[in-house]
Amino acid sequence: MVAASGLRVALGGRTILDGLTFEIPAGSFVGLLGPNGSGKTTLIRTISGVLPYAGTLSLRGRPLRNWPRRALARQVAVVRQAPTLAFDFTVEDIVLLGRAPHKGWLEPFTAADRARVREALAAVDLADAAHRLIHTLSGGEQQRVFLAQALAQEASLLLLDEPTAHLDVHYQFEFLDRVRALVAEGRTVVAVFHDLSLAARYADRLLVLHRGRLVADGPPAEVLAEALIARVFRMAARIHYLPDGLPCIQYLHPITENATSA
Repeated sequence: MVAASGLRVALGGRTILDGLTFEIPAGSFVGLLGPNGSGKTTLIRTISGVLPYAGTLSLRGRPLRNWPRRALARQVAVVRQAPTLAFDFTVEDIVLLGRAPHKGWLEPFTAADRARVREALAAVDLADAAHRLIHTLSGGEQQRVFLAQALAQEASLLLLDEPTAHLDVHYQFEFLDRVRALVAEGRTVVAVFHDLSLAARYADRLLVLHRGRLVADGPPAEVLAEALIARVFRMAARIHYLPDGLPCIQYLHPITENATSA
């Protein structure tokens, strides 16, 4: 689905991503990890076509920079942390915006577009909320609305930029269960995580960024080693394995900069 080689991104004269090489197979769930400032959001924005880059970056075997904007929007959808909206739109109106990449200039939405919206809302169990105002929904429900918008967009690649950051634990698991189901249906997902255990539970594979470089790439059980957590996240930790084989992280104490450098 996505392949990069020697990928570099510089913003304001500062290198943010430096020489990333990786492949993301179609139908996989990839977790993107790293401390604040490591380049996770920059990578999401680059794959979505927003930022210029050096090196090679391709989508479905075609250089990303060669994709027309509208065609790229049909392939890639971004789900961010639930944004604060200036106006109180209805749920249906927000999800309908996902159909915009499929419309021509000033082309009106059709009954078929609205049918796609209904299908997307049904897929996230919000069919009865179509005419509610977005601000009347809980945080978890709002995030499901933006997932429905991505479904209405019919994109095959979903980029999730910390979509569960401000959700209660129940809604985090509920949301990611729904995303996992989409992967089972054939979609490809790249999601930014701060919670390492949550990433290990849901992602097939993890990419770990540190200071703009890719320092680990592989299955969660291989990537989430105590030494890596100490070096990258500056936390002493113990890894315990659940009966299903998933790693569970017990944090012990923070590690000082001098200790990590030693």
